[in-house]
Amino acid sequence: MNCNECKYEKQGCCDSRFLQADSYVEERFFELCMQKNVRSKLLFDWVDSKGSYVAYTDFSRSDEGNFSRHDYSHSIAILNAIVSVLGKEKIDCLNATDLWMLLHCAYGHDVGMPYTFTQMKELWETINANKEFRMFFREALASEDDDLKKAAQYIDAMAHMLDKELLEGRRNRTDADIVESGTGWPAQIYRSVSYLTSEYVRRNHAKHSREMIAGCELFASKNRSKIDSRLYNYIGQCCYMHALDCKDVLDLPKTENDIETGHCHPRFIAYMLRLGDLLDISNNRFDEMDIMHYGGLPGKSELHKKKHEAIEHINFTDRKIEITARSDNEEVCQITNDWFTWIKSEVQFMVSHWTEFAPEEIGGCTLSEPVTQVYLNDEIFYRVEDCEFHVDKDTLIDLVIGRNLYKTKFDFMKEYIQNALDATKMRFWIDILSGSQDYFIEDETKLKEKNRGKLLPFDFKSGVFKQYALEVICDYGEQDNGQDTEKKQGIVYIEIIDKGIGIDKECVDAISNIGSGWRRRKRYAEYLDEMPRWLKPTGGFGIGMQSGFMITNEIQIESRCEGDAKGRKIGLYSGKKNGRIEERDYPIKSNGTKIAVGIPYDWFMDVENYKEYSDLRFMMDDIDFMDPGKTMDRVADFIVRYLRTIMGDPLFPILVKQRGRKPEPIDGFYSRVTTEGETFEWEERKYMVFRHEKEGSILLWDIGMEILCRIELSDKSEEETTQEWFYKGVRVWTDNQEKHNGLELYRYIGNFKIDIMGHSVKECLTIDRNCFKSGFEYNEISNRFAKACLGYLIQKRLILSKPLNGRKFMRCMAAYRYMPDEIRQLMQESLDEITPIDCETLFTRDDMLIYRYQCDKEGNELINPEVCTLYHMCRQLYMQDCIYWGRWETECVLSKETKEQIGDNYVWQIIDEKNNGIILLLEEMLFKLYHVGDKKGDKKTDKYYLACYNGKEKEDSAHTRQEEVFLIQMGQRQIFVTNENYYTKLHVTKIPFYTEEQQDRLKKKGKNLIISPIPAIYSDKDSLFTLRNIDDPEEVYFKRITGNKMYPSLIDWVFNHQEQPGLYSKKEIKEEYNKLIRYIFSTYIRRMIEEDVGGAL
Repeated sequence: MNCNECKYEKQGCCDSRFLQADSYVEERFFELCMQKNVRSKLLFDWVDSKGSYVAYTDFSRSDEGNFSRHDYSHSIAILNAIVSVLGKEKIDCLNATDLWMLLHCAYGHDVGMPYTFTQMKELWETINANKEFRMFFREALASEDDDLKKAAQYIDAMAHMLDKELLEGRRNRTDADIVESGTGWPAQIYRSVSYLTSEYVRRNHAKHSREMIAGCELFASKNRSKIDSRLYNYIGQCCYMHALDCKDVLDLPKTENDIETGHCHPRFIAYMLRLGDLLDISNNRFDEMDIMHYGGLPGKSELHKKKHEAIEHINFTDRKIEITARSDNEEVCQITNDWFTWIKSEVQFMVSHWTEFAPEEIGGCTLSEPVTQVYLNDEIFYRVEDCEFHVDKDTLIDLVIGRNLYKTKFDFMKEYIQNALDATKMRFWIDILSGSQDYFIEDETKLKEKNRGKLLPFDFKSGVFKQYALEVICDYGEQDNGQDTEKKQGIVYIEIIDKGIGIDKECVDAISNIGSGWRRRKRYAEYLDEMPRWLKPTGGFGIGMQSGFMITNEIQIESRCEGDAKGRKIGLYSGKKNGRIEERDYPIKSNGTKIAVGIPYDWFMDVENYKEYSDLRFMMDDIDFMDPGKTMDRVADFIVRYLRTIMGDPLFPILVKQRGRKPEPIDGFYSRVTTEGETFEWEERKYMVFRHEKEGSILLWDIGMEILCRIELSDKSEEETTQEWFYKGVRVWTDNQEKHNGLELYRYIGNFKIDIMGHSVKECLTIDRNCFKSGFEYNEISNRFAKACLGYLIQKRLILSKPLNGRKFMRCMAAYRYMPDEIRQLMQESLDEITPIDCETLFTRDDMLIYRYQCDKEGNELINPEVCTLYHMCRQLYMQDCIYWGRWETECVLSKETKEQIGDNYVWQIIDEKNNGIILLLEEMLFKLYHVGDKKGDKKTDKYYLACYNGKEKEDSAHTRQEEVFLIQMGQRQIFVTNENYYTKLHVTKIPFYTEEQQDRLKKKGKNLIISPIPAIYSDKDSLFTLRNIDDPEEVYFKRITGNKMYPSLIDWVFNHQEQPGLYSKKEIKEEYNKLIRYIFSTYIRRMIEEDVGGAL
């Protein structure tokens, strides 16, 4: 064709520069455009656009020399790789619009990489308004990429030195030492700003490319207006897809009308761009001149440069992809291996989904799995993760429990409640930022956005936290018991409901990951950085949502996030139920989450399951312990007491509900603060102090450390003081911590509850989050609060306020001994006000009485308590040189000599190691106050015990007749105790809901325990009365007992807790019980009926 015949002559189509093709795709595109006039607008648009692409991407090389080349050479390499893996035959089957779109994508997918000075300046000037950039900078400050972290910290430090706040509300600033001395700092600022900006732009460049292409920001072509804008929108979408997951490509349409009468294929174009981009693996991706201009590569970029240089062999065809790399650097081998793995997964996805996006005209896919190999020197390289050992989740949970991550299986409740509180904290903070809680903020200065991060829990009006109260609902139900069709399994259903942020898709994906924390929920990452330390979530505890599998095989979740049209219902199933997660849309009206679990009722019956919480044991003396209808109240009580033990003073109240019972609130102290706090300084620390006179408590808030200490000023001197520790509202146990030999001042003041809210987990807690780290001086924190409390009481003249009592006296003694001299002088004013009458009253008040208990002859019961006063105790202290201090006990083991020496007399046990110097304190203070003379008496070396021992051994019980053992008592389920071998098949080692201590008390009357088969409801007058005038009362009574739903549960319990496991079958046990029931009827019940019911009772 010559120019005279060319219909495109006016446009100069025969100019060699105009039709210069840099790839086969472009060459084929030109050919198709020459064939039809209608395609001319595609041709003219492409010629104009190509020049813009080349110029704009070449512009990025100056400021982004730390990256591989993203200029036109990269575009050509992508197109060549696509031709290689598809083959020219398939390229020839694509229409002009497909090729036009493919050219635009190859040249335009990286146009979002370059940036102008104006764009960079605007980015930094609006950092606090630009949420994405602000989050990026915060992440960079703590990045694992050393170069990125160093650049961010340098800018942060310089901003601090210049007294220019970069991020509003940022508290922890970078140490200024990172800024080196000398005059090179301007260059370092330039490098740091450039590196941070280019990295941020790179992470977002796909999105920016889409906006530029679809929004006409780049092109000045007049021909563009001749092409439908929807096609440019699809080009932008295709470019955006190269940075997303391969599955996202399927969101694009497979076909779309082109500029003629056919169809183009956006989904296919997008995937070809992804694959071609990955396959640009040439050795020369980095330009040495660009690197020299930039000033050298950061460490991460240097590894990627070596990755490209490591490529030894490349072979792309329409049937296979072969790549080989070799390096002497293990890190280079690792990232190369990752890259090859990515290529394999993309090819695998393409092959398996070929018919879903490929045009029918090009036929099927002939490509096989890529063959890739990485060598570390001369050895094949295997990435560590490729050989990872995977632990079964059930086994992992068992290992976790074995290492005491949880004290009992029921501690899943701690995990779930903490998750609910964390989600509610985040909801609360989002509401604060939105302004919806402004009414409750009393300090108007903190209504400003930049001051909201300085809010304290006491800056809110009373009642604000109650809006976000959690609910715990418990109830009893039954379900099928597997193959045992005769018996239903009792289930305690527990629901935990919060008003938090809900579980979004990102969170659902993370549920199966043990140890997933809040940082992985990117949607809330920025909120985390802005939140006050005291409000921040604790982070993932232990094994997260899967902790429920310690006690159940199924967890049901209903949740809805704000803005969602519907909620979602999620089912989690343990390995015993195929270990799956099921999710589906579910209509839910309110935002928040409800988690429901079903716990076998039998689990609660065995107190061995929660013996670590022995102080929460059930009291079953007055009810039938085999009747769930009666015991559920006790189970609910256990849950309430458990939550009070674990949670202390939660930020948001927890309401425990049970059907037919008044809700039980667990209020946080914050919800009960009704008085205004006052600022108090002590030892260069600032505190906020709140007094609660009704509760007799003081709350101290360490403003700098954000630690809360609630002190109950107990006035009963005979009670031992306690100290409990919490981390952001969750109990921390110090029972097994290394004992402190130093002073423990709380013992003289009252009951302490200390909640550490301003430290990070890594600073203070062990990995199981149950204990403090070794070296964390929690006792020092306690003593600091104790001294601050004493200082406050003294300055406010409350240390010896009337009425006087023993505990105030103890606090006064502690203050006098351990506080500075100036405090002693302030105390003297209070001491001078004590009159002789006050002294007499102090030592004779009822609350000063020290009780000494006496045991009965068998040592079983406590009777006839005797008392003495603190005055008598103090006088005794002055008569002795060797003094020991400790808790008194009702029984103790004494040596034979000591038994003979003391007999049944009472003596003191005082162990100084627990008292930490109270002897010296008493000696000094009593001498100062009452001028008691010098100590008298001979030195003694014996330890003294506040206990008694009668020295008599318990005699063996005499033979007990069977009729005496099984004597029926009215209205209760009995435990028969005997030394005889009556009904041996029914002997059990455990009684439901009984502790070992309670069982041992029973066994003092006999070694064998038998649970009565007679329910409480069938041993009262009304029940027996109904048996009168019946032809066969024994059979009716027998059927009542054996037909009751508690009877199969009793058989199961005895079978599982027989003295020799598995010795007797359930059938044998049932037959033995049947005999016992008939014996009880014939021996007692019949006589009771004949004696007009109840006469014998």
